[in-house]
Amino acid sequence: MKKKIFVPTMGSLHEGHASLIKEASKIGDVTVSVFVNPTQFGPNEDFESYPRSKEDDFAYAISSGAKDVWFPTSDEIYPNGPSASEDSGELGLILEGSFRPGFFDGVLTVVKRLFEIIEPDIAVFGEKDWQQLVLIKEFSKIFNGPKIMSVKTKRDKNGLALSSRNSYLSKKGYLQSLYISKALLKVKTAWDEGLRDVRALEAIGIDFLSEKISKIDYLEVRPSFLLPKLDVLNQDARVLVAAWVEGTRLIDNEELTL
Repeated sequence: MKKKIFVPTMGSLHEGHASLIKEASKIGDVTVSVFVNPTQFGPNEDFESYPRSKEDDFAYAISSGAKDVWFPTSDEIYPNGPSASEDSGELGLILEGSFRPGFFDGVLTVVKRLFEIIEPDIAVFGEKDWQQLVLIKEFSKIFNGPKIMSVKTKRDKNGLALSSRNSYLSKKGYLQSLYISKALLKVKTAWDEGLRDVRALEAIGIDFLSEKISKIDYLEVRPSFLLPKLDVLNQDARVLVAAWVEGTRLIDNEELTL
């Protein structure tokens, strides 16, 4: 019997989503959900303007290997009204959570509801949202949810991590955004050359990125599973960044391995 594989998305599908669906289809029948989740958007964020394209998303998901595509309504997911009911704990308060209060509570709430309805054997997520991935892995273990599989970040030919929000960028903004992944690679190069001092690694990335981007929410080096921040790292790690380009907030991360 084939395994039931689930790829949850917020739609506006692109090659990054396609890479998830294609990897998932290698191990079972894939159901893709498309739902712009209101509980993970703050009051001043882009819930209303978030790109939506139902017909395009359906066709794209099927052509990428999905067997089924589900477009749930808010009432199906939140029969008692949209509100976050899960607690992401201390891990949900750092990095993204410190700039987007309640964001991860909303993410875990919708993920649990989707898992309860779909009942998949395996759920597939991308590594671009690394903190989210770590939280969902731990959360799914706690309530005996599905196994969580991850797929490496899909990038365009210039290194920009694919995101639905990239569509907000002008040509000038796009060129500016390329410095985000370049900053991560600067840190990775220093790491690969043996630098393990966290502040020094972060300074390399911040100094490079701040020459082109004026608003950086964070650029931090953390142990891979986002344990408390350390001064020196002698274990696999991630450098994570969130920065603003033309009013659009972009996130990315790069693996640092021993």
